[in-house]
Amino acid sequence: MHARGYLLLELAIVFVLIIVGGFLLIGFADKLRARALVRQEVEFLYATCVLLKARARFDGHMHGIRCDEQRSGFYIDGAWHVFPKFVNYGAGGVLGAVLGPPATPTHALEHFVSFPHHELLFYSDGSMNAGVVYMGSAYAKILYAISSSVSDPFFLRLYRYTKGSWSLIDGLEKSGA
Repeated sequence: MHARGYLLLELAIVFVLIIVGGFLLIGFADKLRARALVRQEVEFLYATCVLLKARARFDGHMHGIRCDEQRSGFYIDGAWHVFPKFVNYGAGGVLGAVLGPPATPTHALEHFVSFPHHELLFYSDGSMNAGVVYMGSAYAKILYAISSSVSDPFFLRLYRYTKGSWSLIDGLEKSGA
């Protein structure tokens, strides 16, 4: 009879440990999901930029993307693309004093979209206006940047902010490509 009491207590402890472990795992999985959503949205915007650049060269008309920080999304071809939960411009300031622009980080970020009038413009000659768009998640503690250079030919670059510095992820897209 005494041994049965210990068995019941041991089962209760194991049950509590499984529940606590499950909650920890759910929280961890949720942050991984948020990080994946941020990366997906950044890559979608990056691919849209590459597509609009090619489209402007092909049809001879200017195309653009208008970023809206208030609505957490962007406007393209008469439709809004709204970011999913956890994704926004910038990262809510949880990363501390992030310096930018990514290629030469010299000053604290003041604006999460530095393109004039929050518009990324793609011209028929294959060029693009210069600026940076910062996208991330305060919840997932992650930040990315898509930048367009002032150089000729222009480069479209994708950066990720980790451990206090920017690292280039992709920078192969050129206006001559």
